[in-house]
Amino acid sequence: MEYRILQQAADQGGPIGAGFLFNALQTDNNPILSEATLGRYLRSLEQRGYLASERYDGRSRGRVITEAGRRRLSELSLDDDRQKSIRAVMELLGENLDKQLRDMLVARKIVEPEMAALAAQSATEENMSAIRRILNQMDQLTAAGQSMAPTDGPFHAEIAKASGNSILESILKIARTEQDHSQTIEYIIRACGHKNSSDHWSIYRAIKDHNPNKARKIMRQHIINLIQKLDEYEKEKKNGH
Repeated sequence: MEYRILQQAADQGGPIGAGFLFNALQTDNNPILSEATLGRYLRSLEQRGYLASERYDGRSRGRVITEAGRRRLSELSLDDDRQKSIRAVMELLGENLDKQLRDMLVARKIVEPEMAALAAQSATEENMSAIRRILNQMDQLTAAGQSMAPTDGPFHAEIAKASGNSILESILKIARTEQDHSQTIEYIIRACGHKNSSDHWSIYRAIKDHNPNKARKIMRQHIINLIQKLDEYEKEKKNGH
């Protein structure tokens, strides 16, 4: 809805209101929303700096898109294109992709919990700083409504590096970098109606506290959660959703 409203504001070129949107969006295969609901969307986008209030015809108040709104619209458009590309790849590979994802996650469930436990024993302040920088970048992407997938691989790679075990680090590279499925996993999480929340900060804190058992447990559950979301996605796909 954010994308649709900003697109309408950009296309219109002048102030728009809830009444205009109510009429414009009904032909766009969108669920019918009340003018009051659309008004709340407009206020929210104005508060975030994507729209600005402007009077027209001497009486009515409408919203126009700002430069920040145009940048946000561009980001959402690119994200929509990425999601379409991911869906196309998933449809092309079909069950083979599901099996690849499952095999990768099962391998990670075996390797990464021990890797996190070792990191809790061996990580240096330099290692922790590198992991923290990635987590901050992850938070910034999430706050901006952008994909956090580009930061997922580097996060796990830094933990592998912090483990001090070159063999485990090499195994993780084989499991993840033959083909990085971070964006596909993120798409599945969204398709199942979940937010892309993660245990990354909890894993970081367990490592920082030098608690191997806790780091192992949280990392294992983190990957189990991903497998469960894949199960849910496959079930919904079979049921035709």
